[in-house]
Amino acid sequence: MFYKLQKAGKYTYVYLMDSKREGTKVRSSVIEKLGRYDMLNDEMRALVDRSIAETKDHKPADASKALVSQKSASLFAKIISGIANVDDYYFNRLTALRYGHLALLPIWEGEFGLKTKIHDLQRFNTEVKDWEYADLLFYLTALKVLDPSSYLNAYESKSQFLFCPWEGINLDNYYRGLDFASKFGDRIITHAVKRHLNHTQGEIKMAFFDCTNCYFETPYDDKTWQIIRYTRKRCSELQKAGWSNEDIDQWLESKEFENELKSHLDANEDLILRMRGKSKEGRFGQPIVTVALAIDQTGFPIDAKVFVGNLSEIRTLSVMLDSLKEKYQIKDIYFVADKGLNSTDNLREIGDRGLGFVVSQGVLNKNANFVSEMLDLKGYQGFEFDGLNFSVKEGEVDPERARFKVCDHEQSSYVPLNDGSLTLSGKPKKHKVTVKCKVAFVFNPTRRERELQDLKNQLTRAQLAVTNGELMGNPYSTGWRAFIQTKKDAAKNKNDKDQYRATGIKEDVYKKREKLAGYSAIVFRHPDELDKKEVLEDEQILGTYHKLVAIEDCFRVMKNTFSIRPMNVRIKSHIEGHCLICVLALMLIKSLQARLAADGGKVLSAEAISEALSSAMVVPDPTGEIFLNVNPRLKFALLEDLHKHKTAISEAEMEDQDKIWMNFMNRQESGPIDIDRILLAVGCTPISVACNRTDLRKNLKLRGYDDEVLFSPYVSRYCSELSRKVS
Repeated sequence: MFYKLQKAGKYTYVYLMDSKREGTKVRSSVIEKLGRYDMLNDEMRALVDRSIAETKDHKPADASKALVSQKSASLFAKIISGIANVDDYYFNRLTALRYGHLALLPIWEGEFGLKTKIHDLQRFNTEVKDWEYADLLFYLTALKVLDPSSYLNAYESKSQFLFCPWEGINLDNYYRGLDFASKFGDRIITHAVKRHLNHTQGEIKMAFFDCTNCYFETPYDDKTWQIIRYTRKRCSELQKAGWSNEDIDQWLESKEFENELKSHLDANEDLILRMRGKSKEGRFGQPIVTVALAIDQTGFPIDAKVFVGNLSEIRTLSVMLDSLKEKYQIKDIYFVADKGLNSTDNLREIGDRGLGFVVSQGVLNKNANFVSEMLDLKGYQGFEFDGLNFSVKEGEVDPERARFKVCDHEQSSYVPLNDGSLTLSGKPKKHKVTVKCKVAFVFNPTRRERELQDLKNQLTRAQLAVTNGELMGNPYSTGWRAFIQTKKDAAKNKNDKDQYRATGIKEDVYKKREKLAGYSAIVFRHPDELDKKEVLEDEQILGTYHKLVAIEDCFRVMKNTFSIRPMNVRIKSHIEGHCLICVLALMLIKSLQARLAADGGKVLSAEAISEALSSAMVVPDPTGEIFLNVNPRLKFALLEDLHKHKTAISEAEMEDQDKIWMNFMNRQESGPIDIDRILLAVGCTPISVACNRTDLRKNLKLRGYDDEVLFSPYVSRYCSELSRKVS
């Protein structure tokens, strides 16, 4: 289809033409009369001029315009005009094929090399030959980015994709895929990270570490489930042996059953993962698991582990250190963590490995020498922070401005001996552990204002408790309860409940908090084997700790974009496999964001990438040869034209399919969209408005795949559905 200008009298008229080959001749026909050239709006006139100029150069204005015949254009116009009135679920599920996942395939296969790696793991470690774990795991990982859902829904949605070699894999094998991911997860992550570092010519210089937890929609933890199942099993066996209900009830209360149950729980301890613990989301009535994540200085994930839900975060660090050393032979990096991982034993363990650390240090409950040194203005330097880096300000220090100083520091505590020896009272024997490092004291006036306001709010709440005479229970060291004075401080009878009633405010505690408002501290140590030229300066240490926020962003993406929780799986291997898939999805997102940043354009958020990839769809015509590219702009444009302003459009215009088609074509001329930028970033070519199978193969880098994989048998069903829908 092309535009033609024809002069009649003193006016020039515009025609939309179509050409058809009949034997050796090409015949042209008028598709639509667009009226006088001088009456067209500026946008339409520019489109006509550009089209005619390209036609003169023997180049079609858009290859897709020449590709789509009048009949196909009329058919697509019916589809387009019906989108506004078709339920989104119906449109997405029955009429369109998704191709957003193909923007992730070059990273998965090329940069990470996971297709070959997983194929080799399958070949040498399993008996499965009918299908590929690599295809299944890529689909599940890509789906976390495009449309996170349950694995049952993933199975039911598997045929919605333009490229789906996983189409013949049944539901049971989806869960076998999670088992596979759990078993070989460390090897998969290690391979992907090393390939990524080789691709980007990077190296791991820092490891940022933190933990989060994910909850389950069930009231029972794994230990409770084991007790329930084992009790049911034994009761069933005893009933079959002829025991009465009274005898069974009596046996369940016996010491024999208690010992038997304990032996069963001990034998299956490795299967326990979902347990109640300290939930960061307040899900104290539901079991959780702890997910530990490590990222490098660029924000790219380098390791992840899943721990039992009731395990303290402090105890996860040793496992992660061993894992990182085994995977990447790290020996001279900085390990960065928040104060939740700050214990003397942990810092000693990091130091014993020769690694450096940068860890936040609480200041509220430190000894008098620590506080005195922090409040002393001697040695402080002013600094400025631009959101990324700290820079030192020379000259006299202003007490009301941001400042920092670095001092030598010793952190010590008593930790249990490793030999299991006990004291006379039965408690583990302890010995003193001391770690020599440095501490950076930081004062921030903005932080001071925020903390002072928070203190006022806490004091108001504490005064309300005193006025109402609330019972306070055990003493607290943080929060508004730390300000409460009760009768028990001077009471002789500690069993009297009334002694725990709030009677006053601890003014000394409040004044101490007020004095320390605005201060924070960071303890750090340089790696043993790091070259002196590469050792971080003091101000770089502060900037390094600030970058720990990047790992919080990773957890936010995993929870909000990938829906890592609530978890819809319960078996330990399935939980571990599910977490691995979410980490792989995060790796794809981070790699894609780095590529987008490299092209100099705007870096898309994880949410924007997910939306762009999820909305990338093509609609086949009934022949299955021509595909209309459906993008987010099309949906919004049509909804605007056909829904919001429907009353302003005449019935004739609604039925004018050629005009609907042309309006759609004109809309595609305006600027690149996110999916096009993403495709270009991974080495693919954006898809034109309409294209054939050959173009799809070429643009999406799928030349090596058969039609049976690229165009599944479900394309025929889509085509039949289209024929019925537009008839």
